[in-house]
Amino acid sequence: MRAMQSFILRVGVALLAAGTAGGCSGKSETANEIAAAEVAAEVGGEGTVLADQQGVSEVRPEEVEEEVWFDFFVPTDAAEDVYKPDVVWNPNKDVEPEELGEEPSVKVKDLQSSPDSLNCTVLYGAMLVGMDIPLSHVVVTAPGYPFQAVPDKLTGFYVADAEGGKYSGIHASYPSGKIPDLKPGMVLSLVGDHKESYCFSLFVGKSLLIENESGPAPAVLDTTPEEIMADPEAMEGVLVRIKMVTVTSANPDAADGMDNREFEVNGVLRVGNDYELAYMNPITDARKVGDVFASITGVVKFAGAKWHLMPRFDADMLKEGEQPPEELQPEVVETVEDVVEVVDVPEPEPDVVETVAPDLPGDSVTDVPADVPVDVPPDISPDIPATPDSPVVITEILYDPDAIPDDKGEWVEIYNAGEDVVDLNGWRLEDGKGQMHIIQYGGPFNLQPGDFMVFGCNSVESSNGGVEVDYLYPYADFSLGNTEDGVILKDIWGQVVDSVSYDEAAGWPAAKGASLELYHPNLDNSKPEFWKVSAALYGDGSNKGTPGVAGWK
Repeated sequence: MRAMQSFILRVGVALLAAGTAGGCSGKSETANEIAAAEVAAEVGGEGTVLADQQGVSEVRPEEVEEEVWFDFFVPTDAAEDVYKPDVVWNPNKDVEPEELGEEPSVKVKDLQSSPDSLNCTVLYGAMLVGMDIPLSHVVVTAPGYPFQAVPDKLTGFYVADAEGGKYSGIHASYPSGKIPDLKPGMVLSLVGDHKESYCFSLFVGKSLLIENESGPAPAVLDTTPEEIMADPEAMEGVLVRIKMVTVTSANPDAADGMDNREFEVNGVLRVGNDYELAYMNPITDARKVGDVFASITGVVKFAGAKWHLMPRFDADMLKEGEQPPEELQPEVVETVEDVVEVVDVPEPEPDVVETVAPDLPGDSVTDVPADVPVDVPPDISPDIPATPDSPVVITEILYDPDAIPDDKGEWVEIYNAGEDVVDLNGWRLEDGKGQMHIIQYGGPFNLQPGDFMVFGCNSVESSNGGVEVDYLYPYADFSLGNTEDGVILKDIWGQVVDSVSYDEAAGWPAAKGASLELYHPNLDNSKPEFWKVSAALYGDGSNKGTPGVAGWK
């Protein structure tokens, strides 16, 4: 066996096994607080982020040595370079590793069966359980998918202990662009942090080593929907297969006016669509009550306060009477001698270039770029940056509707100005008074690039002024002041993605019966000079605004 080098701070494996490596909540027991302090004392950087049950986070800085962790593995003997695996990412390349021998590894089962995972009470926000934990020789059970786009693009995937079984699997994440195309059966070694995010167990990877690119097929646990729901914590992150199940609801969220592209089987278990499969996708949607599946294979995930089975491929969903797809056999290629045939190639005809008269200045309607509205003041137009400060931007706010009560007519518009799909499920909408609403969609709530999302406190168009609301929030969770307040958008980790604080007394436009509208999404929306009072009527004509429509195009 080849020798390995590593330099990783002690994680406190014994603490993890005892389930005391961070506590279950912000108000943890004394033993948990001491354990968390011991772990935090070994980690440098900006501090350890902790969260209480309401998701309120704080950063506790520690005074430690400058060296923190160096978390990738390399062979010690250069002669064995043929065995050197692919080191995908190393954030501390300038640090020389110390030779400490093989690091003790933690099993996925140790994390998933720990009290911090089983007894998690952090329904809102994320709790850091353990740091710099090594997971060695784990098997990829589900490939990568877009897990998070803001503030960092992350790829989500699933790994498991090789032996499989209950408590053996966990959802992992890694920076997108720094990770290869992961496929089931790959064998990895990871180092990262264990977090409980909304009581969903996550392993946030810091380093990743590919040990085997084509290992054996991962173990699958045969079970039933009823067994999964009887003990879901034991099944979380595990690759399972259920057999002979019936679709009992084609859209279990229909009563709430939503469609998360899921369905329900046997009346107890949801089947989700993280991997965008044909049976559930909008264009190819085939969900139908009464459909019988001979088998559905997938990983178990906790999302939107509900348990889901996430099939990975279309072939994971086998209807009754269908045959499983045959495995492709390697193509046999016969070696033949090359035959070179001399062929006369005709001379190419010269290209015909059509002369077109250039546009004259008088033919142009405006010198302003096409995506900039004509009402942008001349002193602002030249200052529009090429890219926005944030990929998701707050672009329009109606905080003081006319002719209808505030609790019926307020709304906020956001815009995906980036190039990637953003999943808003689990994000937070906060106002300047400390009120907060968690976006709970029960599954992926994707905002496509170039699309808008309108959040409103009332989705009934006959009483909200005629605005089409994409997401309904309770007015008690989020309300806006009529002259001064703020809108803060945070991601699932509690990081601020974008924020706007308006104050009419501080020079912001007064917007009674009309929305505040950002001139352009690439402008700094924290500055009042880049906002205007909308002049376009919408809905029943009682208020002005452009909800869900680009005012700059």
